[in-house]
Amino acid sequence: MKARKVLLIAGWAHTADDLLPLCSLLSRKYDIQATSTAKLFYTNEPSSHALPSASQYAKALYGLAEKTEESPIIVAWSMGALVAIEAVTKLKLSVSRLILVNGTARFCADKDYPHGLPEQNLRAMIAGLTRKPKELLTAFFSDAIFPETDRSHEIEKRTLTALSLPDEILKDGLSYLRHTDLRQALSKINIPTLIIHGRQDKIIPSSAGEFLNSYISDSHLVIHEKTGHSLILDQPTMIAEDIRTFMEK
Repeated sequence: MKARKVLLIAGWAHTADDLLPLCSLLSRKYDIQATSTAKLFYTNEPSSHALPSASQYAKALYGLAEKTEESPIIVAWSMGALVAIEAVTKLKLSVSRLILVNGTARFCADKDYPHGLPEQNLRAMIAGLTRKPKELLTAFFSDAIFPETDRSHEIEKRTLTALSLPDEILKDGLSYLRHTDLRQALSKINIPTLIIHGRQDKIIPSSAGEFLNSYISDSHLVIHEKTGHSLILDQPTMIAEDIRTFMEK
């Protein structure tokens, strides 16, 4: 029996290689392909020109998924989750299951949406990439691994990997996070959806996951109390078990 296709999408400032531990666990049962929002930024699918208005990220994901013989399962993390939601709702991308890890429908908070970071934080991050990129990324990854704190080597490793990405990609990703608002689109998602979030997430509050669960009709929410934003990287066995349980329902 042919294995089902799973597309994994890493979030901002990460590469597909960061997902290798989870890919290894899932490859025992599924046909795995990993990408990242950075890679999607540079992917230009010929078929994307005929698509409705959407971001380059969503169009690239659409083109990637359309190459599969059947509707894939998408596992999308952080900014990748936002891109997956956009592709499914705006471009009507056909997927069999949607798994959103530390995801959100809107990254920035406003008066009607407290489940995000202040917009000025994003503006400061964009400015920081120009003035002090290493300092900015070190602070980001320190927040991402919270509640763990004694992992300076891992923070430095992730910072150096992010610094190897072109500035254009990092800045465009932050601009996408700043301006994208898909709250009104959530009701269009009618596929089985698993929402996984870390309660201690300092990048995207766990209440953003609860918001997704409230507005996606066929969704199931799993919150891990002692983990943060990087649980897909730091707890791949736990995430793989969440996915296995969801897929067997």
